[in-house]
Amino acid sequence: MKKSVRNLTTQGIALLMSLSVILVLTIALMKTFESRTVETAHLVNNNQRFQSETLSRSVFRAILIAIKTKGLIYIVKNKSYWEGIPLPLQEQQYCQITDVKPIDHRFNINKRFRNDDPRAEMLVNIVNIYRKTNNSLTEDLLLDEIYPFLSAVNDWIDSDIEQDSVFMFDYEDYAGVEPEFEVKNRGFDRLSEIKALPPFQELGISFNDIKDQFRIFSGDEFIDINLAEEDEIISFLERYKDLDTYPNVYNNSKSLVDIITNRDKEQSEENGGMSGFLDPQPRFSPPLYSRGKSSWEQTLAAEGITLERAEKDLFQAVTNHLFISFSITVENTTVITDAVIKLSYKNSSSTDIKSIEILSYVLR
Repeated sequence: MKKSVRNLTTQGIALLMSLSVILVLTIALMKTFESRTVETAHLVNNNQRFQSETLSRSVFRAILIAIKTKGLIYIVKNKSYWEGIPLPLQEQQYCQITDVKPIDHRFNINKRFRNDDPRAEMLVNIVNIYRKTNNSLTEDLLLDEIYPFLSAVNDWIDSDIEQDSVFMFDYEDYAGVEPEFEVKNRGFDRLSEIKALPPFQELGISFNDIKDQFRIFSGDEFIDINLAEEDEIISFLERYKDLDTYPNVYNNSKSLVDIITNRDKEQSEENGGMSGFLDPQPRFSPPLYSRGKSSWEQTLAAEGITLERAEKDLFQAVTNHLFISFSITVENTTVITDAVIKLSYKNSSSTDIKSIEILSYVLR
């Protein structure tokens, strides 16, 4: 009997030990499976991200081809048919174009400023327009209030390590501001860099307003009279209020808006109020200046509008810089693409695009 009890006890202990080993192994396997599950999910997400980025590059090429072959005027003036509309590519894959927008009339931040530079005054006007629109300030900003920002921009884009000689706000290490920062002595590459300047943050301008109002690459400032919408034209002309350098532009702003936007009404009547995709004509045929009078200059003359040469140069009939934004969704992953491109035309009297240069291409 004792031997049987001893055997049963031994067998019981062996069974418990076996169960313990199985439990330990089971827990280990469960952790392994959990880890594998995380790895699998990570691989799935990576695969979706890879597909999204690959599709983004393909869609970007397709947009550039459409702009070049169909023409910028066709693409932009038919935006109600593609803007923000999800376009299915394959199962659980969608493309959505957010914006294809001329940005030549945005304020160029990659230039040095001087006390007598009208662009410094214009920057104040832009900031004031923003602040009044958002009711953040009722009184106008003075130029000396914006000197710290002008100094920071000049220090950022110059090639030396010396304090700015015009707007002497601080030395280049900017240790006296919070957060402390150092400049990079070359041009801005991303809009987010502007937000890194504490003096700019103090102006109370959001990142979206930076995207809407400012650009960071070089180029002349003008507005495209063929593609700009009415509110863009009004906002552009508002910048020249109280600016002595171009007094006629703002004084004639209402007439200029009427002349430009009335061309849309005339063309709509000529098209007989057709709906659907249109093949719109330019408001004014380029070039603006030639040995003969362009339709833009003829219209100004007919309306009795007098502008100086520099003031006429603020209006162009072709866009050189374009902002493009779209998103690609693959199942649960969405990739947003923001790009800036530069357009070159076949000749000065044509809106036909010769070549496209990619200035900035960001996936996020």
